[in-house]
Amino acid sequence: MGPVPRGYSSSPLMFEGSTLGSAVIACTNMRYVTDLYLSDDLGNSPFLIYMAIARCSDGTGGGAVANLEPGSATQVSVTCKAGFDAVKVYQSVPSVGFYPPMQVSFRCSSDGSWTTPVGTAAGTSNTTQVIVDCPIGALVSGFQVDYNASFVASFAIVCSPSDTVNRWWYEPLAVCPRPDGYDFLPGVLDDYLPVISTYSTLNSSGVSSAVSDCDSRQGSFDYWQTTVPGYGAGTSCRGTLVKAPPAPRQFYCVANISMTGPPALTLTVGSLADCYANCNNNSACQAFQYDVETSQCAIYSGTFVPGSNIPSGTTYAATCWVANAPWYCMPGGLTVKGQHNTSLGLSSDPLPRATPDECRAECDANKYCTHYMYTSLWESKFGCYLFKQPWYGQEYSNGALDQAGRVCLKTPNHRNLNGVAAVGSDTHRSLCFPGTHLGGRNAWLQYRDETYSTTSCAWRCSQHWGCSHWSLLLDGACYLYTGADLFTVSFGPVSDTLVSCLAAVTGSFVCLPRGASIRFDVLSNTVGLGGSSACATACRADWSCRGYYHTYDGDICTLYSAVLAEGAFGSNLPSGASADDEVCLRSLNYMQLFSDPPPNPPASPPPPSPNPPLAGIFPVAMAPVPIRYTPWLSSGSWTLQSCGASSYITSISMADGGGDYVTLIQAGACSDASTPTGYVAVKGPQPSVFGCADGFDAVKAEEAYNEPGAMPAAGAHPAVQVSFRCTKDDLFSSPAMGSGAGLDPTRTVTIVTCPADNTVITSLEIYSNSSAVGVIRIYCTPRDGRNPPSPLASCLASPGFYSLPGYFAPGVTLGRYTKSGLLTAFTACASDDDCTALTYNEVDRDPYLETQTSDQGALQLETPGDGGGECYGTFVRTPTGPRQYYCVVDLGLTGDSPQKAGTVNLIDCAYLCSSGSFGSCGAFTHTSSKNDCVVRATPFASNQSLSLSTLVPKVSCWAASDPWFCMPDGFELASYPAPYSTSYRRATPEQCRFDCDWDASCQHYSYNPETYECALRYVTFYGGQDSNQPTASGFRTCIKTPQHHTFSANGQPYGSLCFPGVSLGGSTPKYSAPSPNQPTSCASVCRTYGCGHWHLNTDGTCDVYEKGEALAPGGKGYGTTNTVALSCLAAVTGTYECLASGQGVAYDLLSTLEGVETRESCAESCNGDSACAGIIYDSKAATCVTFKNLFIGSKGANGNSGGPASDLFRLAKAFTAAFAAAFARPHLPNLAKSGTAIAGAARPPSTVTSPVAEPEAAVARATQPGPIIAFAA
Repeated sequence: MGPVPRGYSSSPLMFEGSTLGSAVIACTNMRYVTDLYLSDDLGNSPFLIYMAIARCSDGTGGGAVANLEPGSATQVSVTCKAGFDAVKVYQSVPSVGFYPPMQVSFRCSSDGSWTTPVGTAAGTSNTTQVIVDCPIGALVSGFQVDYNASFVASFAIVCSPSDTVNRWWYEPLAVCPRPDGYDFLPGVLDDYLPVISTYSTLNSSGVSSAVSDCDSRQGSFDYWQTTVPGYGAGTSCRGTLVKAPPAPRQFYCVANISMTGPPALTLTVGSLADCYANCNNNSACQAFQYDVETSQCAIYSGTFVPGSNIPSGTTYAATCWVANAPWYCMPGGLTVKGQHNTSLGLSSDPLPRATPDECRAECDANKYCTHYMYTSLWESKFGCYLFKQPWYGQEYSNGALDQAGRVCLKTPNHRNLNGVAAVGSDTHRSLCFPGTHLGGRNAWLQYRDETYSTTSCAWRCSQHWGCSHWSLLLDGACYLYTGADLFTVSFGPVSDTLVSCLAAVTGSFVCLPRGASIRFDVLSNTVGLGGSSACATACRADWSCRGYYHTYDGDICTLYSAVLAEGAFGSNLPSGASADDEVCLRSLNYMQLFSDPPPNPPASPPPPSPNPPLAGIFPVAMAPVPIRYTPWLSSGSWTLQSCGASSYITSISMADGGGDYVTLIQAGACSDASTPTGYVAVKGPQPSVFGCADGFDAVKAEEAYNEPGAMPAAGAHPAVQVSFRCTKDDLFSSPAMGSGAGLDPTRTVTIVTCPADNTVITSLEIYSNSSAVGVIRIYCTPRDGRNPPSPLASCLASPGFYSLPGYFAPGVTLGRYTKSGLLTAFTACASDDDCTALTYNEVDRDPYLETQTSDQGALQLETPGDGGGECYGTFVRTPTGPRQYYCVVDLGLTGDSPQKAGTVNLIDCAYLCSSGSFGSCGAFTHTSSKNDCVVRATPFASNQSLSLSTLVPKVSCWAASDPWFCMPDGFELASYPAPYSTSYRRATPEQCRFDCDWDASCQHYSYNPETYECALRYVTFYGGQDSNQPTASGFRTCIKTPQHHTFSANGQPYGSLCFPGVSLGGSTPKYSAPSPNQPTSCASVCRTYGCGHWHLNTDGTCDVYEKGEALAPGGKGYGTTNTVALSCLAAVTGTYECLASGQGVAYDLLSTLEGVETRESCAESCNGDSACAGIIYDSKAATCVTFKNLFIGSKGANGNSGGPASDLFRLAKAFTAAFAAAFARPHLPNLAKSGTAIAGAARPPSTVTSPVAEPEAAVARATQPGPIIAFAA
């Protein structure tokens, strides 16, 4: 089973630097453990230090952990003749530190009692209890243990069936029911409740009878909505099944997913809201599907058919089904797509868990988890898989899967998926209406990635305090709104909305602002009930009541049977009714009668004070920590503690009172022996004092984690784990202050440094209140009065290489270049086939570069960081492969050696430039009106401005195969400030680049080496601020290219493959972005919409297309064109892209090879030829064709090739999934000397077989005959 301690990312802290041993101690022949020896040295150790199996059920011993065995007098004997079925330990919270197991005890299966704990936990704090059960009907038969000479580091119980004769496993799904409409609270049993009736049976019919009986009774819901489920359900799923309120019916909705099975009824209606109304008013309707193109509304009496595949695509505009409970579980044998993310605790490796509800508890405990899959007895693994991004992730498929024992998704009624989750754990805090908008003209926040479903949009809302309601649009976008927008303009039925949900419901009724009115149908009218509360009580007593209208004048209570989109009378208006009357909507929340108003988003604190207007640039104010958000503190204010412009801080006092947050940061002394301004004598407990006579030059802290590109989380916590670096020894102060123990352990380490190596901290600017320090900002000045050298002098950049600052790649050194010859190292590496990287470092402050042979595939797996204030690290050479171009519409080039290359099409112009026919060509301009092609050695002159002109339509392209393209030093580009981030001062251009990496809206950065200002920009080349021209400040300006790692499908660079003057096909674009655009904005739009390929058109628009439409049959066809400036495949994950079955391309022949046994061998022959653009491999004939001049050659054709219609995509896809590990470079661009990987083909299958479930089938399909056409990426 899963190990204890649980959730640690590395070995316990006290084991660092020591060698851990591993052992398996177990009873033989599946016998179970009856007697154990444990030790904590008679209570002198807080941890378990020894364990041994003293006796098994057959009387034999099972062995001991071979560490330092204590004397028998210090061992504790633990006995249960019936065997143990669970272990309980206490462990430290991971954010505090990783410690060995404490207070270890075992549960006796005969009576459920726990043994006396061993390991006192003395001196530890912030511990949590973890219980690991054996599967139902199983007992502990052994242990897998990690240990050293002093402690047991961790261990896992090994369980075997208690039936040692038949050795049967019990099916946990049969014992752990999950009936529709109920929430299971494992471990929750209330003996004080009156019993109505009792059902006693071990099969599902007993559960069905009990559920049927409970369904017929009303009951009280407020008792259970605050009850939190326990971790697990023991060995028999003990607990309470809680009925979800049956009305008003709530619908779970997904964009572009089809319901399976035949509909009970099909109607033609006017809108999605009408389709919803038809279903909701029909008690037999359990689901509906609306097609926006045909206006067809399909009504279903059930949901998904077990064993069926679930189609998806733009044809199905909206599918919704009834889901009132906090979880919706798919019918047996069905799963949904999802996405693993190990850094978020969503590992692709299954977690062995005894019951599905222990798996559910894992998903409950992980805020990023949206759904789980429990495989139960599949291969006896009892696997628990956690996912995010339901329905549209990259793992598994929507539909039948053999191992899908139980798959459940969080609904908006889950206790964590609402806008007020932070203040409690109640269920049913949402209220949803398909086809309806709930108010607000402009969304507070918008998300267009990874949404598409009710779960994902509700999760987005839950991450932002102040989200009062949200809308999931038909195109999959998720819009969040604040309470100020609720029931204001434009609420009611709308054509573009799939579903909208109130997300901050805390009572049975949500009332509209006074004076607002809604559409309705009347259920009843009553006079003289005694006010609005009595009217609400009457509505709550009637399941068919959806809301009410109470008139103050006359005390008239009108109950509604339909509201908003369903009603036939009245109007949805924000004003016009009497201000004395009240309109309220019924919810599923029973905690109080009326819901509280939704919370407001936290107010942003005032910004730091402006940078002081001192002489020169110093002291300079660097970026704050946290850098990606400003935490809100009640009554917070900024204070400045300063040693002045000519002195620096030499001691800093800090305190945290043993709590989560830093409570004090105080500059204590200056280098000139003066006291800093802003110093306040510390009262109370003495703080820790950290001294550094040479001054401090950096601050480090942990801030709340935000996914790259996401909006900063509103209300995120103050900086924790704060420390300062002493410039003399480069060590950070220890211990760090502010434990953060009670906070989410998933956090980001942020380091802000002073510029260069001779600047130190002269001032601290602190944002705080009486209980916590929220933000720290440092001011820096030269320690010795010398102005530091330009950061550009030590932060090198060269075309054909990209940097990994702070990472030093292993490899074989080829040559070494010292300070005087640094730039020649890049030239030497580029001319040496064996050189794949350069390492950049220093000795005694003298820099050097070493050319070396490194594992280029491993380098592509490294995500660039910020270097921690230095630019030393590794420069990675661009892998060999097809030249990539960056194309801009209407831009004129100014580079060297212009030559007219002829009158040709756009793609021919690109090939002429790449061919070497005109010498060293690095750029070209194509004029579409005359088909003129002008080639240049370089794209830009360092002393000339660039012009944009539409008088002569043209496209200019230049070589840009790296993740970043940097302009000549000194250039700035026309643009606007990136909307998601603030631009700060940063010590190096690599830190600035890192900030742009993180910000999804940033298309390029400009770093000013004189002022250290880092400007994050977008609308590159076309924005209304700055100009496309050189500057006196020597800016470094670099643009993200489509090869940037954030634009790829796997988070690694080189995830795109682009072609000037080529259409890659496709039907109707998924989205068309209006002009102007360039490749960076197109790649960004593609990422937002999850596209498969995109076209930057010569009119400046950008079209993005669904995955699977590139180079595929149907649609608009593919091939050369002058209307597309640049097209890019956006999901490249291997060295070669394979075309779909029967599809071809135009090409010119390079070679035909006979007797080639594998397509890998065929690919290797292309790898060894720099002119080779792709291969055609026929496994049946064992022939290999290599070719050049892709799309424009005289052989073949762009489109259907008339070849065999074998299922080549499945072949390639199964190969990639099942065999990638057999090659040195899976999922990487062309690495000629290191092996070959084949990427998935352009067209997806109608169904995808998971390689996890069916590796044999994958092997079989990978060997079927038929030609493969692939081209190099």
